[in-house]
Amino acid sequence: MMTIRSSLLLAAAILAIAFSLKLAVGADLIEPGAQKRAVGVVMGIVLVLYSNAVPKTLEPLSVQRCEPSKKQALQRFTGWTLVIAGVGYALAWLFLPLDLARVVAMTTVAIGVFLVLARLGWTIFRRPSQPTAHS
Repeated sequence: MMTIRSSLLLAAAILAIAFSLKLAVGADLIEPGAQKRAVGVVMGIVLVLYSNAVPKTLEPLSVQRCEPSKKQALQRFTGWTLVIAGVGYALAWLFLPLDLARVVAMTTVAIGVFLVLARLGWTIFRRPSQPTAHS
């Protein structure tokens, strides 16, 4: 589970990596394209880390306003979907040409978010299942 402390540490690490890469580009140690690629990979990893925490974040049953099993199923779906999107994002930046990486990475995340929103809508708006009559 991501706590405030671990989130702040992760944010500090991201800033340190970005600053280090900027200095490396300024000192002509790496190409600007390599900097963009590295930042993209790091952001994909961050998406994976936060998405992995989603299904592990459970509220007490007394606080929940819906059926706990449905909420947990939605959290698992969200976590898995966005983890896969984050891996796709990082892999796009790692292996594809920069112009294509940007498009593929963002499309991958957009598809993941769309799937999560579609599942949320399906969970909220579907009719409750009717009990079957036993003869």
